[in-house]
Amino acid sequence: MLSNSEPIADNDLSRAPLPGVESAQPLPIDIVRALRWLRGHLSEPVRLERLADIGGVRPRTLETHFKLFLGMTPLGWVRRMRLAQARQQLLLSDGRASVTDVAMANGFSQLGRFAARYRKVFGELPSATIQRSPF
Repeated sequence: MLSNSEPIADNDLSRAPLPGVESAQPLPIDIVRALRWLRGHLSEPVRLERLADIGGVRPRTLETHFKLFLGMTPLGWVRRMRLAQARQQLLLSDGRASVTDVAMANGFSQLGRFAARYRKVFGELPSATIQRSPF
């Protein structure tokens, strides 16, 4: 379900899979710069204008490149990465983490929206993920 939003390894930031295409295509440098910066700032608020400055392009260009090469907007990518990170934390929590703590640690301040997006992407509520944690 999360195929287009899987994290891209730091050493492979210049290449990314395109939806429906097996081979990887080189990423524009603006995306590479933005992804490098985002990796260290996922839990922080992200503004498109700031991200475009980091990439060295205008916001509309960055959005267009993200859509063409990653299949989503920059802020959509951030949301999906935050959700993936939250899921990992919930799965590894041994049932001891609270959904609120995990959501807040991953940049989600509106818990209802977090739960709704989480359910839409993963097909279950965050609380269900904690309950079935393998530990």
